[in-house]
Amino acid sequence: ANPSFNVLELRKTDFLVATFQNTHAGCINSIAWCLADPSLIVSSGRDERTVVTNFKTQEVVLEFPETTAYDQVLWSQHLRGKIAALDKDGNTDVLSLSPQSSQPIGTTAPSEVPFANPLPS
Repeated sequence: ANPSFNVLELRKTDFLVATFQNTHAGCINSIAWCLADPSLIVSSGRDERTVVTNFKTQEVVLEFPETTAYDQVLWSQHLRGKIAALDKDGNTDVLSLSPQSSQPIGTTAPSEVPFANPLPS
């Protein structure tokens, strides 16, 4: 099987904008568009992969180490290159696009992260 996901135009749902292949091996839990750079999207799936992809070229830019099947990923509006990744227990990892480290740079309660909105219980 060739896993893929499609991006559709919401105003015209039969209009396919892009297809991403081999990004995840199963269901995708969350996708977020980068507000600072509209060519980047981040996705997290049940396969415990969190991947940053170039929307225009559909190439993987960065894959974070497999650690958690995050339920929600969000780009920071105030901290460039930072992503809040929320797990099923409501914990937040702050991921960085920094070339020095693609490891989570900390685990924090959602209420302490200004760009993280916890999932409803």
